[in-house]
Amino acid sequence: LYGDSKYITVAVTTGAITADACWVWIRRRGNPSDLTLELCSNSAGNPSTVLKTVTVSTSTITDVLSVFYKFDWTGTQALSAATTYHIKMYGGSISDENSHWDIGVDTGTSLSNTSSDGSSWTAATFSTQIRIVDADIARRWMVYNGLTNFHAVSKRDSGNSDFYLIN
Repeated sequence: LYGDSKYITVAVTTGAITADACWVWIRRRGNPSDLTLELCSNSAGNPSTVLKTVTVSTSTITDVLSVFYKFDWTGTQALSAATTYHIKMYGGSISDENSHWDIGVDTGTSLSNTSSDGSSWTAATFSTQIRIVDADIARRWMVYNGLTNFHAVSKRDSGNSDFYLIN
């Protein structure tokens, strides 16, 4: 995240979920300034209003090897089904060839956009690899072996909609 690619965004569409965090492969190079991830609304195919934000620093990510990091924003964010949102990431003012953040991407697809200033976006030749996760559900699982199948039943602490699985 430096130069013409100081900002990266990827458009995402989910089902109706209560988003709690976003996981991203990141790697620290040198001693860059803070790394920020924002969950944004969509405006004409580009990120718009910031809905959630998380910032990490080199004191948070101390290892220079890549890590699958959980950007856990405060609270949760309701995401509507079939609505486009954006995950936008950018480094701070100290971002150059020797000190920057690397973000895990898929070079086989091209769903991301890059920017040098966070306002004018250009199509990238890769897709940022992210995983948005739903809020945790407080529940207990009971598992047992039936005559021919393995069964799992969940009991939610709230008493709402339990879940039953058969393998």
